[in-house]
This record gives sequence, structure tokens and C-alpha cells, in this order.
Amino acid sequence: MHNQASPPWDMLWIPGWSVPPSVFRNVQQGFPARHHEVSFLHAARGEEILSTVVEAVENVKEPVHLVGWSMGGMAALAAAACLPERVASLCLIGAVPRFVRTPDSLWGWDLRVLERMKQQLRRDAAGVLTAFDKRMFSRQERGEETYRQWRENRELLPVESLEAGLNFLEHFLLPSHLRRCALPIHLLHGEQDGVCPVQGGKALADLLPRVTWTVWEGTGHLPFWTQPVRFQQWLKERMEVGIGQTESSPTI
Repeated sequence: MHNQASPPWDMLWIPGWSVPPSVFRNVQQGFPARHHEVSFLHAARGEEILSTVVEAVENVKEPVHLVGWSMGGMAALAAAACLPERVASLCLIGAVPRFVRTPDSLWGWDLRVLERMKQQLRRDAAGVLTAFDKRMFSRQERGEETYRQWRENRELLPVESLEAGLNFLEHFLLPSHLRRCALPIHLLHGEQDGVCPVQGGKALADLLPRVTWTVWEGTGHLPFWTQPVRFQQWLKERMEVGIGQTESSPTI
């Protein structure tokens, strides 16, 4: 069996809501890994988000490193809870322990907002994505070339898969036994994340026993898109940490 603590690593890339796995192609290039991808294109129900990731993990012969962004990060956590022996580590971007607002997660989304989004998807899916895109970039980032490139390359996935993703987010809750999980988990968050606020990322870090927690100032929900070179370096450093010492204090 290949030693997953050294390259080339087996990496499974899991995208966020409304986005195909091709979003990662820029940061995959030149990275010392065997890349595997998850697509939610054909998901029709919320539970199929998790089952799609679980199936992808099972299809990789070696223990795999999960790289999950946003909804993909939450699905990665749920999949790791199902198959801990098949996962080598998790590197998660913009992930939170719960997406919907509760008395214990005031940074979460109001459930009524998700319900309105579901209704609007049937009438104007492109408009829903335009509004969502603005939340993903910080105010400064929206004036940069990376925002224009994002909008130009935006793909509209089937409405059924978009609804499935919202249903998954509505019901997602960090599996309780992950709070005792031995897997190394590395978290990256943008300080100005308008989708999954940084407070939610910190709440997730506080719940996990073996975690590194990194915050980038002035950054929104898409650090791998707006700062690809910096992201590659962060990811490579975290992969090389392997199962070694982890930390819970943030690095900026």
C-alpha cells in the first residue's frame, strides 16, 4: 500500500454548492497527487450528496485525502464519519459544523432564506446564482479580475441538483463522533467569508480534536480561486504534516 504521508497523494476533490469539480483544475495543475473528483451533477435528493462522496471514497484503492470546499467540506466530514478507515486526512475550505442558524449557531443561515432560494431556483436559477456569487467574494475581491473570470466561467447545473444541495445543507450537522476522531483535519477560512462566516469555521475547529485552523485576512469564500498559488502552498504544507502534530490556534 502506498504511503499516503508522502507524494504522490491520492486526493479526492469535493466542490461546493452549485459548482462542478472543474473549479479546482487551476490548483490541481502541477500538484504532486493523483486527482479524483466528485460531481453532484446528477444528485436529485439531499441524501445523494453524501452517498455520492461515500461512493467516490470507496472507489479509491488507497486511503484518500479529502479536499472539500463549503458544502463539499461538510459532505467530506460526513463521509469521513462513515468510512474513517478509508480516509487519510481532510483539508477543508469554508466548512462549518452546521449551515442553518440555531441558538448555538447564530452565524448560520436563516432557514427561511434557504426556502426562498429553493422557490426562486424554479423561476430564475441564474439570478439566484448571481446573488450567491456576490456573497462568495469580499467587497475588494469583487473589483478584481478573479471575480470577472468566475462570472464568465459560471455554469448552471440542473435545478434538481441545486435543490438537492440546499436540502443537504439544511439538514447537515457535524456527526458527534467526529469530535473524538483521530483523523488530522486542516481548516482554511476567509476572514470575510459571506457564505460560511469565519465564526462558523472557528466553531468547527473548536469541536475537532486534531485540527489546524488557518484564517486569511481580506479573503472571501473562495481562497483557492482568488489566491491559487498561496492555496497550493497551504495545501502542500498541510499534506506534508500528515498525521504529525496539529494545532488549534489560527494562522493568518
